[in-house]
Amino acid sequence: MRDAGPLGGRIHRGCASQVLGGRAQDSYASLSLRLTTEDSICFGPQVHGLARAAAVARARDLLARVGLEPRRFAERYPHELSGGQRQRVNIARALALQPRLIILDEAVSALDKSVQAQVLNLLLAGKDEFGLTCLFISHALNVVRFISDRVMVMYLGQVVEIGASEDLFEDPRHPYTKALLSSIPSMDACPHELSGGMRQRAMIALALACKPQLLLADEPTTAPDATVQIQILLLLRELQREMGPSVIFVTHDIGASLEVADRISVMYAGRIVEVRNARTLIRAPRPPKSLVKRHAQLALRKRRAPQP
Repeated sequence: MRDAGPLGGRIHRGCASQVLGGRAQDSYASLSLRLTTEDSICFGPQVHGLARAAAVARARDLLARVGLEPRRFAERYPHELSGGQRQRVNIARALALQPRLIILDEAVSALDKSVQAQVLNLLLAGKDEFGLTCLFISHALNVVRFISDRVMVMYLGQVVEIGASEDLFEDPRHPYTKALLSSIPSMDACPHELSGGMRQRAMIALALACKPQLLLADEPTTAPDATVQIQILLLLRELQREMGPSVIFVTHDIGASLEVADRISVMYAGRIVEVRNARTLIRAPRPPKSLVKRHAQLALRKRRAPQP
């Protein structure tokens, strides 16, 4: 057989698994219903000869790295996890064999916008932390531009264009690539020529033009589609890091607030009823003041109320 480089002519199963990692589209179907989160992550390393104790230690370390506290999630089964949590478990499984290349097929397509942002940030951190090369397959152009160094465009099963991400988005050559990118608004566009999501982004840019110390964002992610919502959430986080403004993020979307907020104020009937650290408030709202608790009480009263 022809020489295949440092792995030789034949790529044995064990070697190939250590070179390649993968993450399928369906995060639920790709997990065994009979294995706990910890056992799912341990399985691959153990098959390749890693001792059980070392495999468990690696699994718990990876759970922590993907944002799932080992004490809470190690013993859970797939049906006990949300879609975003299963997605992160699968990423941890792919990383467990310490591959040099990981293939991610629509890694954020099935996730809500707040979890999408979380997964994208994890992948970006992993590129440096784990020394990974990622092959990211997606139809979401904003996500592709955000995460990719180089982009390959396919049409009818054929590669029609390949290049550096910014070069390709700024100067597409193939007609199909141009068609894909034609929805991106022009700087000269008038408001009536923009979609609702485009106008939302234009308003955020307008608010940032004077470099404010405090930015008031009132439901900034309600109108855009999912990919634009991710972009706005990531933009707000990046602004906090680079420009240092304080952001008052007004929203009914608890998931979105967790992505950008350090502290959360809960309002009920026009009054602030609770102010706490974001994660602490969500995990352990203080009864009976929290909005979550009040909603539960109202629902219970409604169920117990006599029917006319």
